[in-house]
Formats: sequence, C-alpha cells, structure tokens
Amino acid sequence: EVTGVQTCALPILDAERALDEANALVEIERLKHSGKGSRKTSTVVLSNMFRQLLHSNPKDLVPTIYILCNKVAPDYEEAELGVGDGILVKTMCEVFGRSEAAFKNSLATGEAKDLGEVALLSRMAQKVLMMPPKLTIEKVFAEMKAIANSAGKDSQKAKKEKIQKMLVASRGEEAKYLVRMLQAKLRIGIQMPTVQIGRASCRERV
Repeated sequence: EVTGVQTCALPILDAERALDEANALVEIERLKHSGKGSRKTSTVVLSNMFRQLLHSNPKDLVPTIYILCNKVAPDYEEAELGVGDGILVKTMCEVFGRSEAAFKNSLATGEAKDLGEVALLSRMAQKVLMMPPKLTIEKVFAEMKAIANSAGKDSQKAKKEKIQKMLVASRGEEAKYLVRMLQAKLRIGIQMPTVQIGRASCRERV
C-alpha cells in the first residue's frame, strides 16, 4: 500500500463530482512537482476517485475516463476537439476581461507556465457577483463532445460559446484543467495505462 497519498475529496465536475476530478488532478500534479509522483502514487489517487464515482454516480465513470485520456469518443470515431490556442486565448480574454498582452506577459515572466495556469490566475483574480450553476462531469463531457462535433461555417462561433459557458461556470482549479483538456494537454504525467490500472484497482477494492 502506498503511503503519503491522501484520499481526495472528490467533487470538473457536479459541484461535488466536477471538482472531484479537478481535486484528483491537482493532487497528481502536486505529487509530480514535489518529486514524489510516480505511476504507483498516481494510480492510488485515480483509484480513490474512481471508487468514489462508482459509489456516488456510476454513470460519470466512463466520461471521466475519456476526459483523463484527452478523448471524447472511441478512437474509431476519430472525434477531435479541434480547439486551437487562438480561439482559446480570444475566449479567455472575453471571459476574464484581460488582454492577450496580459496573458503573454504572464507566460513570459513565468507567472504562469501554460494557458491553463493563465486561466486559473485570471479566474482567481476575477470578481463575480452571481455564479452560474456548478459544472458537472456530465455537462463538461457533453460540451466537449459538442465542440468536437461542431462543423460548418458557424462551428468556430459555436465552439467559442461552449468554451465561454464552461469557463464562466468554473470554480477553483477547474478553469486550468478545462483549458488543458481543450488543448488535449493535461500536463500531469498520466497516460492511458495508468488510468486503466487505476480503474482496475478501484474495482478490486469495491
């Protein structure tokens, strides 16, 4: 049994469940940067998260696995999010009320290491009077699939609107991981085998 890894209070995704995944990602990233991260420790965190999902809302399990693997559908469907940094930056500027120059400065000075961290810092600095309903795993996954399936002359506008909706509703670390998901770069060092092992380990413990 691995020591030093706490069971995450798993809430992106139903206020509790959306944040569950975000909390697990935060813990894995924290371990990675502390030098204590490994496939074994990441597997424990993922297993804890999967076990809680199975207990609280089993239908969120499959969408969560897809999200962790930067996918929205099986490989044979060839579904890609197709969101470039350009549209992400423009959308973030509108949602957070900051300029593109400010984003570039955050990256240049090292205040943020990637667009996900830029989104998190911007969200934390933003004052919001009334928050929309909290994100859920089901809602995030549905929006991601809709973005991937957007086609035609108005597809960019549709993608932008869906990204805006998710970022506006984001809480805590969610903004960071939403942006990274849209880039298909979670940046936490986990690969498909780790997710699969975590899922199998979870079932063994249930």
